Amino acid sequence: MFDRIVIATDGSAHGDRALELARSLLNGEAAHLTVVHAIELVGGKGGVYPRAADEDQRRAQIASQVEGLQKAGVSTELLTPTVRIGGPAHAIAQIAYERHADLIIVGSRGHSLLSKVILGSVPIRLLQIAHCPVLVVPVPDDQNSRQE
Repeated sequence: MFDRIVIATDGSAHGDRALELARSLLNGEAAHLTVVHAIELVGGKGGVYPRAADEDQRRAQIASQVEGLQKAGVSTELLTPTVRIGGPAHAIAQIAYERHADLIIVGSRGHSLLSKVILGSVPIRLLQIAHCPVLVVPVPDDQNSRQE
């Protein structure tokens, strides 16, 4: 279906679901998948640190997934841009533009609408700034019912 897909993942189960969908939507052997894991940095008195305390584990897990895709014959690359807090959507959109992506896929974290308004949302921001369609993979139905 698509020749060039950019998948944005944070290493969560939601990102894993989006990665599975991205693989299924690739258009044959000539298609290419770009996996983007933006590393958000926050500053403090002691310096600058990744937003996620388990960033090293997340990065290793995503690298392992990319390696598995490559071994399965899927043309895949992993990009890990470092951005300030709140900046992943712009980095993802820029990479998609540079890679001439046909589609961006991102998982939904399932936050409430209020938290998205207050905290911001990568999927919502991507819908506003991306040059190509953005597919947001929802949380599974069993998780939706727990959040209500």
